[in-house]
Amino acid sequence: MAALVKIAESDFPYHQAVIRGVFRALDKVGLDDESLQGRAIDAAFRWLAGNHEQTAVYAFTMGFLEQMCKPYPELLPELCDEIARQMPYRTVGFKSRGRKILAKR
Repeated sequence: MAALVKIAESDFPYHQAVIRGVFRALDKVGLDDESLQGRAIDAAFRWLAGNHEQTAVYAFTMGFLEQMCKPYPELLPELCDEIARQMPYRTVGFKSRGRKILAKR
């Protein structure tokens, strides 16, 4: 998992498919290592705030951050604010995943 987090937080211009795969794995498997959670959360918020073409990058990033809101409930308002800020400008897939997360607020 450390390698996945290292890729996610890297400034190297990885192809979006690589980042999508990283956050897909983190979304599906989760991240139990507390030493990596902070780094992964920071990287996920940076990717969520970025401008990408692929909706799946956003969807898996939001899914991972939603999981991290369970042990860290203070993240939920920040996540909801970022989603609400981007909702008018994003795709239907982003809006669908975003609405599910915003409903938990």
